[in-house]
Amino acid sequence: AVNGSASGTVYTRLKSGLLTDLYTGNVAFASNSAVFSGASTDNLLNLAGSVTGGSVIFGATAILPVVSSLSTFTYAGNGPSASSNNLKITCSGLSSAVTVTPSAGFEVSTDDITFQSTPMDVANDGAGNIAAGTIIYTRMAAGLTLGSKTGTITLSATGATTRTVSVSGTVTSSITTVGLLVGFKAEGNGPSVEKSFTVKGTNTTSAITVTPPTHYEISATSGSGFGLTPLVLASVVGDSVPTTPIYVRLKGGFAIGTYNADTILITNANATTKKLACTGTVYGIVTSLSAIADMNYIPNGGPSAERMFTVAADSLQSDLLITPPANFEISLTSGSNYQTTPITLTQTLGVVATTNLYVRLVIGLSDSNYSGNIDFTATGVTAVAIALSGRVDISVPINEALSNRLMVIPQAGSLKVSGAHSGDLIEVYNAYGQTLKTVRATDGDNYIATAAKGVLFVKVGTSTKKVVLR
Repeated sequence: AVNGSASGTVYTRLKSGLLTDLYTGNVAFASNSAVFSGASTDNLLNLAGSVTGGSVIFGATAILPVVSSLSTFTYAGNGPSASSNNLKITCSGLSSAVTVTPSAGFEVSTDDITFQSTPMDVANDGAGNIAAGTIIYTRMAAGLTLGSKTGTITLSATGATTRTVSVSGTVTSSITTVGLLVGFKAEGNGPSVEKSFTVKGTNTTSAITVTPPTHYEISATSGSGFGLTPLVLASVVGDSVPTTPIYVRLKGGFAIGTYNADTILITNANATTKKLACTGTVYGIVTSLSAIADMNYIPNGGPSAERMFTVAADSLQSDLLITPPANFEISLTSGSNYQTTPITLTQTLGVVATTNLYVRLVIGLSDSNYSGNIDFTATGVTAVAIALSGRVDISVPINEALSNRLMVIPQAGSLKVSGAHSGDLIEVYNAYGQTLKTVRATDGDNYIATAAKGVLFVKVGTSTKKVVLR
């Protein structure tokens, strides 16, 4: 205090050691009879100040923001940004509300619910004060174009120094997906029932590519068009990709088991890649082939060369019954033990392990075409069939491509077969249609030993050559 003087100077300051925040208070003046000029009602002088980055700002009439800039606003896509970078203020000695004015691209709010891009008034308490730490919620507005954004938040009031807070942020591209791809179930040779998800690109400026994994296939159309080829979704609406449905299913033809390590990739040149996990199971009866053709032989000959396939099963409630059609026979052993009656594979805890089976057209049939299905049945799962076909016919049409390259040269005690590919079935018959030799070709020349003499027929695939071995 100043005693016995008509005037004097009182110095004030915000004390050291305070944390970064806003602070308010007053200086009280007392005298038996003096009248104080410049002080507020009841001889109090209101003070306010803030600690920001080590500096102190205070004054008798002031709008005091805690910070001078807000710079980490960001969002991917349409926005808006989260209002996490908020502005705290305290005010004193005001004769009006504080007007908060955001520049273009930014918004403000007093309740973190209703935001506005136009000037907003924050009322004082009637005594010219706004409480320390009052929050002005700020955010970057929705719908901005891709790139960096800058602006200001201006704080103004009658009789107070206007304060300006710099704001900045970034708008990036985004990919949004909706939908889960879990729990696919493919029974037998599949495929599974389809599931779907949607994909949307915002500010992507270029196409989005959806790439399927090994065991799952995708389509832009429900019920058809499935495959492993990536789908390209063009940016067609304001440099963005509109919400687009994508259909997914577990591909058919896989072995029994779970397929949970697959991920669909959704990529764009500007946006962060999205990954959608796919999970599914193959169960039921699974065969390695769905059809077996060309089990043929010459009249009065037979049986045809055998063909091998596999079967496995899961989730069975009974043993697996394998029933051949008329005119075909099956076996669990290559080259022997063929039968035209059903074979039963015993399940253990519902499972039949992968098993080799063999099938052929029976001996002694007349000239004709023959077909039918091997049926696989068990309780608790859907039946599966393999389509079979064969014929007995001396005039089998020759495949011209193979015929042109296939050469059979008789040699002493053997036949030299050229032009067959590795894995081709080479069959040798005598003039009575009896099968003399059946071998699998290797690349290059194949030498087939035989003691037979006279007219022989060498068949590779659907091509047949007639030779005379002397």
